[in-house]
Amino acid sequence: MEITHLPSAWASYLNELAFFRTPAENTRAAFAEALQDARNWHYFESSYWVSEAQKQALANLEYVLGQMEACHDLQKLLPWAFEAVQLMEGVQAERDKATYSPDPLINDLVLCGACSLQGQALPRALSERLPRLQAWGERLAQAFEAMRPMLPEEAQRDLEVGFRNLDQVLTEFTSLDTLKTGMGRLVDCSELLLVLVEWRKKAREQQLQRFRRWSALPMVGAGLEQAFEQLERLNPAQRANFWLEVVRPLWIEISNWWGQQRELLPLPCEFLCEWLGQVDQDLAELTDFEPGPAIADPTLAELTDWVEDLAASFGEAAQQMGTVAHLRGGAAGHYFEVIQGLLRNTLPVPAVPALFEQSNPPEAWGGVVERLLEYSKGGPRELLYEARDQLLRLVPPPDLSDHGGWTCPFCQQTVAAGRTSCGHCGGGASLSLDVQSWNA
Repeated sequence: MEITHLPSAWASYLNELAFFRTPAENTRAAFAEALQDARNWHYFESSYWVSEAQKQALANLEYVLGQMEACHDLQKLLPWAFEAVQLMEGVQAERDKATYSPDPLINDLVLCGACSLQGQALPRALSERLPRLQAWGERLAQAFEAMRPMLPEEAQRDLEVGFRNLDQVLTEFTSLDTLKTGMGRLVDCSELLLVLVEWRKKAREQQLQRFRRWSALPMVGAGLEQAFEQLERLNPAQRANFWLEVVRPLWIEISNWWGQQRELLPLPCEFLCEWLGQVDQDLAELTDFEPGPAIADPTLAELTDWVEDLAASFGEAAQQMGTVAHLRGGAAGHYFEVIQGLLRNTLPVPAVPALFEQSNPPEAWGGVVERLLEYSKGGPRELLYEARDQLLRLVPPPDLSDHGGWTCPFCQQTVAAGRTSCGHCGGGASLSLDVQSWNA
């Protein structure tokens, strides 16, 4: 039971059409911008096709987007919005089957080259993709220079060869006569250059192992601890610039993560309602903190204590996080994803009744359904937290410590001990809309 998620601006526009009939001006503008983004995606991706079916799907997408632009009728716009996203996802899924490279950009470019050689591409297909390849190489080159001191000499020489070959690829991709040679060279040099990514991962892992004091802070705990150690060694005047250049970007990074994930964390409703506001305030103030000409020792101590308290707060939240990985494969996973989609504003409220019809819940889940329906009528967001709470209580994770096996909550079949998913219905694997790892 796959659920299609819409761009947030589309969901907001559909919601206001349903509740107010006439969306606000800023909502209309955001919808128009998101629709143009989809049109831009179509223009770029329609320059090549891997099959006649895909070419037709891209033509269908152009028609649907045109209909959406001129439509203000909720009953027509709602299915068209889902159809547009499904067409886009279908095109991408078919292209993702190609395995030229683990890097999506390289994979797309080589696939585009193969289609060009077969006459399944427009002349602009390759030329419009080359700037992306150049930018990809420039980003890797910057990372290479930053990491050069910690790389073995052999690795440095190999990477230098890879960058030289990449420059040659950019030339070879400009002509069909040299395209096939360029495709082979691109795959080879990309494999070489992606070794740099592995080195960065190893450096990140080493950083995480060494700096664990604030590991509860998502994404940036190790980086912040390392940065604060450096702050202590600097004089007060140097600290101000270091804060602006090194520390503030880390606060921006965690704030961006927080903005996307804050309501999706499966925490108890009562805890979440109180905790959200406090973290919102702390992150806003730490991000906006102005160090002035200097950061004196007492101020640095206060900032350190502040981060310490914030890390402890996230640590407490981590202990209360509900388990959700076991929900996939049945109605519980479907309902959980509906709740998360409503919270992240990727599912419009008018679509909720149809999503219910795809999966009839057990009678015992009446409270979950009631809260979702009440929310769909204009109720507060806390109803979604409560619905998620109740769902997780009704479908707890299986006890894998039972040597006699466990009973699947979806199909009621007995599953052998040690297995984390049901072999009968598939329940128990990780969800497609799961919470990101706190230190991913």
